[in-house]
Order: sequence, then structure tokens, then C-alpha cells
Amino acid sequence: MDEDFYIEETSPKKIFFICLFILVAISLLVGYLYYNTDLQIVRSRDLTIELGDKLPTNISKFLRGRDLSDWTIDVSTVSVDEEGNTDAVGEYSFTARKDSNTRRGKIFVVDTTPPVVETQDLTVGVNEEFDIEDFILSCEDLSGSCFYEYAKEEYYTLNETEGTSEVSIIVKDAHDNQVVVKAILTVKEGASLSNTKAADLEVYRTYPRYEDWDKTFTFKFEKGIRDNSDVLNTKFLEIVNTDYSDKFNKPVKERTNLIAYNRFGFALGISVRLEFEDGEVVFVTN
Repeated sequence: MDEDFYIEETSPKKIFFICLFILVAISLLVGYLYYNTDLQIVRSRDLTIELGDKLPTNISKFLRGRDLSDWTIDVSTVSVDEEGNTDAVGEYSFTARKDSNTRRGKIFVVDTTPPVVETQDLTVGVNEEFDIEDFILSCEDLSGSCFYEYAKEEYYTLNETEGTSEVSIIVKDAHDNQVVVKAILTVKEGASLSNTKAADLEVYRTYPRYEDWDKTFTFKFEKGIRDNSDVLNTKFLEIVNTDYSDKFNKPVKERTNLIAYNRFGFALGISVRLEFEDGEVVFVTN
């Protein structure tokens, strides 16, 4: 019986399972020790942020470790606007410090958001020339630029015959994010897009933009004027060189010359905005 028992206890199968159990136990112990040791070590993280987002304030976004108290982050290399939003795509660095300890990491500011586009329908004359940008009422993108192309080549010749068509336009930004927008093109004998642009006297925007503009014109054109016309440039220079401070009995803190545009980008008039040192804002009449 003793001999049989000894043979069973020392069988290769039992020895294998004993060794396996010991190896697993050692692995778990080593893993536990490594995990706890690793938590004690503070390491930096690389961070990816969408253009226009604020930098995070949570320290754990920049570092990993069990105890992140008293660590400070220097992100002064990252380009941000006045409101603290990232405003330029690129690779930046950050520095984390605690006492004599320093960690460095990278911040990647990326643009993966397509432009936000508003379109308008157009009516043109037969064979009247127009630009693809005429369909675009506004295009907003944090990268600063919008690029347009027709989705189909056939759209370039739609103005040759009367009719109404839906046009698809691909709008891209500087980082190839894109969106497809649609508009209606009506081609009609006797119509004139150029006359329509000039006859639209409704103000769509001003440049620079001021929400407090009260629609007071220092000078208003009888009809819309192209933005690059000599008429606009001459009148603008005349108003810029006019001193309106004599009309008021208090010092002017800031002066701004605004141009009002219709939805087609034609200039409708010029407005002078005066801000005084006491905070009052006046738009100068002619």
C-alpha cells in the first residue's frame, strides 16, 4: 500500500498541476507588486483636444498615478483665445511639476469638425455668370477657411438652359473636414442675379461685427455696391479721414468704422461707431 501511495503522489500529472499552481501564484504576486509599485510612479499622458475646446483642469488628464496631489501643470505653450479655447491646430508640450519632480508630455490640438454652412437659393439669367460662393450665405469654421466645389461637373453648365435644379456643394476646411450642402438654382430668361444683389437693401451683417449696432448709417448707398469697387473704397477712405469728435463734448476712447452688407456680400453703407471714456456708445449720423 505504501509503495502504491508513493507512486500516485509522485505521478507526473500531479507534479504538473502543483508546479502550475505555484507559477500562477507567483505571477499573481508579482503582478500585484508591480501594479502597486506602478501606481506609486507618476507618469505623463499624451492628450488630444478638439480645436475650440478648453484645456482640461483635471490633473488626471495629464498624469497617471496613485497620488497626484500638489502637482501643477504648465500649458502656456498651447495657443488659446481670450476665452481660453484652443485656437490653433498643432503639437504642443506641457510640463508637470511637484517639488523637484518634473514630468513632460504632449498635447495634440486637432480639427475633426466640418464647417457649419448656411446656403441660399439663387435665380440667375440664362448664361449669366455667377460664382459657387453665391450659394453660400455663411460658412463658419474654426480653422478659418472654407473651400467649395460642386459635387457634379454638370452643375457648371446648368445656367445654359432655363429650369430649376437642386445643386449639391462640397464644403471643406483647411484640414479636409467636409460637409455636403444643397441649394436650389433657378435659371430664368430675363432674370439678373447681379441686379438682385444690388437691389437687396436688407442688412445681413456688419464688418467688424457689433451686436449693438442700431442700424444707423453715417453714409448709405442707394443700392448695393461690390466689396472691391472703387466707389466703396473712395467713400470709406473719406469717412475714415473725417474727424467726428468735434460733434461731442467728451473724449472718444475708441472709434470703429463699420461696413454693412446684404446677404450677397454687397456693401450697403458705412457706419462710424464711437465709444467714449464714460462707456457711452454712439453711431454717428451724417
